[in-house]
Amino acid sequence: MLWLVLSSIPPLLFTISTVIDEYLVKNHFADKPLLFLIVACVLELVPALLALGFYEPARAIPFIHMLMFMGFGILITFSMVPYLIAVQKDGAGVVVPFFQFTPVFVFLLGWFFLKEVVSPVQLFSCGLITAAAFVMSWDFHVKKVALRSGLLMMATCLMIAVFVVCLRYQMEEYGWFIPTIWVWLGNGIFGSTCLLLYKPCRDDFIAVFKNSSLRVSCMFVGQSFLDNGGGLIYIIALSIAPAAGLVQTMNGLQPLYILGLTVLLGMGVPQYFHKVAIDRMFLWRIMWAVVLFAGVGLLILDL
Repeated sequence: MLWLVLSSIPPLLFTISTVIDEYLVKNHFADKPLLFLIVACVLELVPALLALGFYEPARAIPFIHMLMFMGFGILITFSMVPYLIAVQKDGAGVVVPFFQFTPVFVFLLGWFFLKEVVSPVQLFSCGLITAAAFVMSWDFHVKKVALRSGLLMMATCLMIAVFVVCLRYQMEEYGWFIPTIWVWLGNGIFGSTCLLLYKPCRDDFIAVFKNSSLRVSCMFVGQSFLDNGGGLIYIIALSIAPAAGLVQTMNGLQPLYILGLTVLLGMGVPQYFHKVAIDRMFLWRIMWAVVLFAGVGLLILDL
């Protein structure tokens, strides 16, 4: 049961991060999606170096495993590149729903490589959650399925699934903390390298803290901490769940969280966020939110 509680927290943190991202991009840093990803990576250097300094077992693993875990970190970061390309071409409303194919890949890879098997009820529950999340995420004003962006998102989903399954396999030997430290370090080195070698990204990074107010800079850094905190809790849940695909499926709660936060923010701070209209589209999403709840409920009953 603990894995279910833990795996429901990261999508909430990622949702809050997305809301902050929407505010910052619209009002301060338009057309700089890569910058947020790079900053989140760079900030992971801090906990990685602190943990390596104080936790000796993390320094005692074979060097090849250190490189492997760092490679996992770079893989999960690089997996966002096809997503960013797709978003810039077709927009979030078209490409974000494709993230719901990630648990499908995780289930398949987990079954093939880890011999993980889930019950028929769990599989049906995950199907309900994934389908509901896909429909709730889809922008029905865009009446098309972009093939190129869909293929790019398949690449993103597959890389995420490979990361999840490889990390879970190594957790059998090392637990969750040691792999996390080296994944952080890999991300941190990757982000720092991008800042040093890619001048446009470096200029944007400097501008954030040079030209922005303290409030905006704190929001910018806070968003990165939310992303990293969500990733840490996800890894802990992954280490104790009966199957990797079950944890990944719970990310399908994000559209539900987004719907709730959008309603609350539209009512509380309408000067920054649009007030949600109670129309057919809203009621359609509420209906699928009920389906999503039903999937989670069945998952709980089958534990």
